[in-house]
Amino acid sequence: MSRIYEDNLNDLPSAVKYRLLKHDATVQINEILPFHDSQEIEDRNCCVAESHLQLADIYLKLHDLEAARRSLTAAKKLYEGMDWKNKVVDIEEKLSAVDRQEQDTE
Repeated sequence: MSRIYEDNLNDLPSAVKYRLLKHDATVQINEILPFHDSQEIEDRNCCVAESHLQLADIYLKLHDLEAARRSLTAAKKLYEGMDWKNKVVDIEEKLSAVDRQEQDTE
């Protein structure tokens, strides 16, 4: 639903609303429980991290840099915990871009 608002209708406030609903559901569905093995934990953390990145993309389009930073940082922490170095580097680059945008607006 959020992609329809984002891509076809160019209604970013509605897109973020629906992306937040999806993100909340993703977090709930992927809750880590004591009986999950390490592979399932990684799979679940990956789903949540990707959801954070999708949310950050919309926030960046809205120029909500603080919210984008929160989502990027949350995704980075999850990927660091999984030792996914390439993803961490990609996110650090996005965070640097957010830093530059913040400096440009000051």
